[in-house]
Amino acid sequence: MAVEEVLRVVSALYSETGEHGDVSKDQASRILHDFQQTTNAWQVALEILNKRPSPEACYFAAQTLKLKIQTDFRQLPADSLHSLRDSLMQLVLLPPGTLQAPALRQLCIAVADLALLDERWSHSLVFLMQQLNTPDFSHTRATTLLQIMQYIPEDLWNKKLYLGENRRNIVRQELLHDSPQCVAFLAHILSDKHMCTLDVEVKLFKVLSSWLAADILQASSLEHCDFFVTAFVRLHDPDCDSDLHDTASDFLCSALYSCQTKQQPAAAAAAGGSEGLGGRLFDGIVGLRDAYMQTVAAEDTDKGANLARLFAEAAETFIDVVRTLPASGLGNKVILDILLDCCGHYEMEIPMSTFNFWFNLCDSLGATEHERGSFRPYFERLILSLYRLNQLDPDRTTLLDRKEDVYELRMQSRDLIIDSVVVVSPVALFSHMNSVLEDQASSWVAVEAAVFVLAAVAKYVPRDEEDVTPRALQNVLALAEAAGPRAPPQAGQLCLHETALDLLGHLADWVAAHPAFLGSVLPFLAHRLQNEEELKGSAATALMNVCSANADALVPHFASLCELLQLLDQVHSSSSSQPAASVHFIQALATILSQQDAAGVRQGLLHLSAHVLAPLKRGGGGGGANPAPDRRRLAYYTFNPRGLGELERAGEQNEWAAAAGEDNDPESYDLSFSRNNPKFLRLL
Repeated sequence: MAVEEVLRVVSALYSETGEHGDVSKDQASRILHDFQQTTNAWQVALEILNKRPSPEACYFAAQTLKLKIQTDFRQLPADSLHSLRDSLMQLVLLPPGTLQAPALRQLCIAVADLALLDERWSHSLVFLMQQLNTPDFSHTRATTLLQIMQYIPEDLWNKKLYLGENRRNIVRQELLHDSPQCVAFLAHILSDKHMCTLDVEVKLFKVLSSWLAADILQASSLEHCDFFVTAFVRLHDPDCDSDLHDTASDFLCSALYSCQTKQQPAAAAAAGGSEGLGGRLFDGIVGLRDAYMQTVAAEDTDKGANLARLFAEAAETFIDVVRTLPASGLGNKVILDILLDCCGHYEMEIPMSTFNFWFNLCDSLGATEHERGSFRPYFERLILSLYRLNQLDPDRTTLLDRKEDVYELRMQSRDLIIDSVVVVSPVALFSHMNSVLEDQASSWVAVEAAVFVLAAVAKYVPRDEEDVTPRALQNVLALAEAAGPRAPPQAGQLCLHETALDLLGHLADWVAAHPAFLGSVLPFLAHRLQNEEELKGSAATALMNVCSANADALVPHFASLCELLQLLDQVHSSSSSQPAASVHFIQALATILSQQDAAGVRQGLLHLSAHVLAPLKRGGGGGGANPAPDRRRLAYYTFNPRGLGELERAGEQNEWAAAAGEDNDPESYDLSFSRNNPKFLRLL
């Protein structure tokens, strides 16, 4: 394609009307994509950038050059690389304002990638600093050079580049060799008040973060400059620009990663605490507590999230020191107080940024009661914060959906509460949350959140606990059925019931040791199963757990439970597959059935399948109805391995399976089943 034709198609692509001449936007996009794959694109893109007919054309041409270098670098003969480098340098050295920022950014990436790929271009950064750092060095030149300095280490690991391991190692060694000169150059820019404008300072911190992340710079090589001091000053400033706040916090996080990689914490601790760089970073970050409180007061969530991430990274970096050394210097547990402040924030993003530290701390705590006891007050406050954080919106109108952020928060909070059981006794948690249930002033959202915490630790409650758990269980069942001022609205009642069902399912083992509570637990589960359509799945899952743990005690109730299954099947009679609620319920019944002898199992299976067998016996549901749903349900009952364990031992399985059909595979059940099978009718 010629330059003029490319410009015409670019105009069509950016046309406000969606077309230009006879070319639509979709056609233009396809044409330009195909053009970028051609060898001719190199020359045409350079010609467009030299002519600069429009900002859109310049951006497309710069993007084309970047893509060609990244994906089609091997198209160029070796003797043309020097010419391409000169052409790109001329473009990035154009007077300020000649190229708009988006096009200039694409060219900077192109220069950085060319520096990585061109084996003849050694020590490229020194060359670039010499070319750009001229007597007329301007703010624009500084911005351009900083962008290239940022992209070179970032793209060093870019999989889009055909960069071999040998070349990557050579470039990395060159960057390591040139890093002192680069640091001196960055320090010079930072000290020049006229040169170091807001956007230059933002890009400078991005460069430092990029180099630290690529492990080309060591954080210790920066401590004699003003980079860290400047970053902390910016983070203390409540009026700091948001972009600068982001990049300054990113820079400090990268420095912490560098300390962690190089095992600076142990070295700093051995040196006497805060004398090393790691210690000074730690002290500086702890000193940002007041700045964080200012962001909370100003409701500036973005800056608060930056600082919370810094606190969490500092705590993770020095976790072994905080855990093992006395409460001074790097072992100062004030960082835990700060993280608990973050856990009390109303925006879930901020507390969740600290979760990884708490998980790691749980894993790292030793088995001695002394060590766990010193951290117990912090974990008690953490769980209290999680209880408050997980309270639902009082005006909520629906059950939680798996796609909601609140659901993800609850799943992570539950896991964290479970991990905390190694430090905080589940019985103590039951006692504390039960006080919320007994408080007449507690709202339904507070009650529901308390039940959520109880459900997380319920299966860890000792089976012989007889003081707190009975009272808590009675309170949960009473509140779930409450009427009057403490009763939640309809949607809130469903949320409370769903959480209560989760609690009862996890308390199954404790209930097995206290069978007297079956009289109150089973009616609650049965009522949810019969009358609350949205909760049938949760109720069936809880019932499955209760039946599995209490199979012996529930044998006399088998017939009544089968009637509940019939109700479930009536609701789902039009479904082409067995619904989850019925599946879980059948598993529960199968567990009870397996406790009986062979004759009892045989009779129980017939009882279990009676409501399905009846329409099949009449001829496929009667009136020409399709018997497939009934046959599928019968197939599940028949071939459920948990329900046939005892039958197999009694030698009855083959006869029952043959009665259902010659093929024992439930997947092919509809093909093999014959309602005229004499063995099947004999069993009826």
